[in-house]
Amino acid sequence: TIFYWLYENPMRLYVNWNGKEIDAKLPAEAIYDAAAHGNAIYFKSTGKVYRAIFIPTEGIRVSYLRDIILGELFVRKGLCSIMRDGKKYIYGMWEDPNRDGILVDAPDVKLKD
Repeated sequence: TIFYWLYENPMRLYVNWNGKEIDAKLPAEAIYDAAAHGNAIYFKSTGKVYRAIFIPTEGIRVSYLRDIILGELFVRKGLCSIMRDGKKYIYGMWEDPNRDGILVDAPDVKLKD
């Protein structure tokens, strides 16, 4: 990856491109649970999930992705879990927690083809 995350005060998210360090303009002083997926870095800050992508001609573009919802747990390496209808689902922080996810802790039932 070309992204670097400096986890000390002040926090930095930056890329090293052609010998230059290019900083992202972060939405707040602190970011947490940063994870890479595809060509982007995803992280949470101030109750929201953000995405950062690097565009060589523009720098790092940070954009709001979604709000963190009540009951959502950030497990590790970009994975989250949530209980829906009494069932536990795991999904990537870049996905929609209301509709995406893989059911875990499912009872022994025969699945249809």
